[in-house]
Order: sequence, then C-alpha cells, then structure tokens
Amino acid sequence: MKPTTIKVLRQGLRQVVTDGTGKRLSVPTIPPAASKSGTAEAGSGRPNHTWFGAYAPLINRKLWLSRLVKTLVSMVVAFANRWCYKS
Repeated sequence: MKPTTIKVLRQGLRQVVTDGTGKRLSVPTIPPAASKSGTAEAGSGRPNHTWFGAYAPLINRKLWLSRLVKTLVSMVVAFANRWCYKS
C-alpha cells in the first residue's frame, strides 16, 4: 500500500474513537486509540451481532482488543474487559 493510503486508513480508524462508535475509548487511562466496528449478520430471523476491534497507542501498538458481542448493549462491557498486552 502507498504511505498516503495507510495514512488515510489510520486517520479513519482514529476518527472512530474521536467522533464515532468507539468514543468510550477516548479516556485519560487509555493511550490514544484507533478502532473499527461493524455488524455481523446472524441469518434470517435472528438478531445481528456486533464486532469491535481496537488498538493503542496509535504508533507502536502495545494494546489490542477484538470482540464479537451478541447485542450492542454488551459492547459497553466489552470495551473494558478484554484489553490484552502485546508482547
């Protein structure tokens, strides 16, 4: 990928935290983070699932989070309970 493309992608992932669905990660106890969220369809007549991925800090990542939750309400709990340190 071109460096300019990577820069645009990183800016978009950061914007999810500053202005979008990942705003709850914008707190003083977590370094500046970037994230992406989405919906996973579960099939006809079944409720959709929500997924969320994040990393921090923006440069030289040391923390990451990946979560699939069955309801959007559960996502609030998922933000805090699954941070993992990258070795």
